[in-house]
Amino acid sequence: MTPKFMGMAALSLALFSGSVLADDCTEASTLIQKAQDAYNAVDARGFAWVPTATYLADAKAEHASGACEQAMVHAQRALDTAKAAMAQAENEATAWQSRVLK
Repeated sequence: MTPKFMGMAALSLALFSGSVLADDCTEASTLIQKAQDAYNAVDARGFAWVPTATYLADAKAEHASGACEQAMVHAQRALDTAKAAMAQAENEATAWQSRVLK
């Protein structure tokens, strides 16, 4: 292989890797925003869970440092816990009535 070919191969690999990382960071940013919106909605109802805020903070810090794959993992956990908290809020909207003495 010629040095010119090796240089072109290395450049192609670098460009491809950069675009993959950029895609991960874009996906992470979108997922973080979805998780933040879900957290805000459940927090407004008074049912936010502490781990959700922790996962969001971790996701934002990792995204800022460029660890986009790990940011997506924490953002997904934040979204999942926010959805579970919202399910709890919706359940408790009527379930409390069955616990009141009549």
